[in-house]
Amino acid sequence: MSKRLSRKEIREDPFLTAVVEGWEWIRDHQNSVFVVLIVVLVLVLGGFWLNGSRKGARMEAVGQFAEGLSSYRGGDLSTADDIFALVVERYGGFREGAWSHYFIGSIALLQGRNDDAIEAFDRYLDESRKYPFYRDAAKAGKATALENERRYEEAAELYLALATRPETNGFMNGLYLERAAENFELAQRIDKAIATYEQLLDETSGVEKRDIETKLEILRG
Repeated sequence: MSKRLSRKEIREDPFLTAVVEGWEWIRDHQNSVFVVLIVVLVLVLGGFWLNGSRKGARMEAVGQFAEGLSSYRGGDLSTADDIFALVVERYGGFREGAWSHYFIGSIALLQGRNDDAIEAFDRYLDESRKYPFYRDAAKAGKATALENERRYEEAAELYLALATRPETNGFMNGLYLERAAENFELAQRIDKAIATYEQLLDETSGVEKRDIETKLEILRG
């Protein structure tokens, strides 16, 4: 038969003392304890709900973005523009919301709305560090819109920046350098045009290279 501890022995045992005192505190503050437990329960359940809700929203974002892409590729630019705008409004925090800015810019560019295109591309580029898939395409699109608006030097600088990324744009380097040089020339930045054409010489051969050498002779006077 186990020995029953006296109150004195319980008081002398630190662990038992803590258990008893804890139980007495809970008994005296049971209403507060109950409220705390309810709050914890609500927070836990809320966390599960938010996680499930976010997953559901992500699936909706993917679905609507796919609809926008389908309309865009089918040539229905007006419908695509409306869908991408809706994705931005509802799911701006998701990847699809950021990507939608790029396609809104592309549609505006195709429709000749250069200022709207520049604004949309800039919005995407602001988020491209996190979602970089269309970053270089957005820069090229913005450069084209700037060129259309006769903002030649700004366009040239963007094309030149794209040409310095051979890891992603190696096959486009020649084109970007050529566009940069032409825009510097249109902006009357002859020094930069010459420097860019000199870079372009390394990307060309044959007749094209001779044409650039002739161009350089003219620009140098």
